[in-house]
Amino acid sequence: MKEKICQLAKQIDSRITIHDFRMVAVDGHTNLVFDAEVPFEVEKKPDAVKAEIEERVEVLEGNFKAVVHIDQSYIR
Repeated sequence: MKEKICQLAKQIDSRITIHDFRMVAVDGHTNLVFDAEVPFEVEKKPDAVKAEIEERVEVLEGNFKAVVHIDQSYIR
């Protein structure tokens, strides 16, 4: 599942990386909890990246919800 989420993030922007991934079963669904590192150079705003990841996770086969923390990298 982590690999699937990494690929999903790369479809949004190839520079986005995923780390601290874990899966937590909760009342009828599974939370996919992870950090997404978004480099400063990515044109989309961090909130837009987060929303897009959440939307893409919800349409995956199974009953998943994304709990995403955005880390924005400022190193150039």
